[in-house]
Amino acid sequence: AVDAAVEAAAKIMRGGVVAPRSLERFQNEARILQALSHPAISAMYEFLEVDGAPCLVMEYVDGETLEQLLRVGGPFPLAEAVRIFAALADAVGYIHQRGVVHRDLKTNNVKIDSRGAVKLLDFGIATAEGTPRLTSTGNVVGTLMSLAPEQLRTGRAEPRSDIWALGILFYELLTGRPPFEGGAPGLLGEKILRGTYTPPSEVRDDLPRSV
Repeated sequence: AVDAAVEAAAKIMRGGVVAPRSLERFQNEARILQALSHPAISAMYEFLEVDGAPCLVMEYVDGETLEQLLRVGGPFPLAEAVRIFAALADAVGYIHQRGVVHRDLKTNNVKIDSRGAVKLLDFGIATAEGTPRLTSTGNVVGTLMSLAPEQLRTGRAEPRSDIWALGILFYELLTGRPPFEGGAPGLLGEKILRGTYTPPSEVRDDLPRSV
């Protein structure tokens, strides 16, 4: 029997001398992805070097990111938003069972492929048991508007931090905007710590309060 051809994407570090921090994150992504297998997570096939440059050979995911889809089409219909959220929640539950915390769940790191499948991308700053620390104590890693309160307070991400980020992402799918936004980083951080945001049912009339 002849194996069917597999379409893949190559993620290569270019630009001459590679910064140690960038290489560390690249290797971290490879180390974590090689242990994961889930339909909503972009698969890694191989980690190698191409002309001396580190290269990740990944599952090719066509389609667009949630960020792109929101920018063009606005908020998702409720049923589609729930479908996407459910797939991501399943993927996040899967990685948490394996001791992995993604740390950067956001609309730019999720794609919907041409068949409508949900794919979680970019594990470059994820952590797992035995993963070397990627930042010094007190530094916060991730996207500010998606950070959980405990990340702002301690600089550390936990499984519950991913769950918080899932809630942020679901809010964006339903309303077309993040719950915490605007102003200087300090002001944004205060909004997150207070948990003050507009309920999505007040942003969009057709949403039931239960959502």
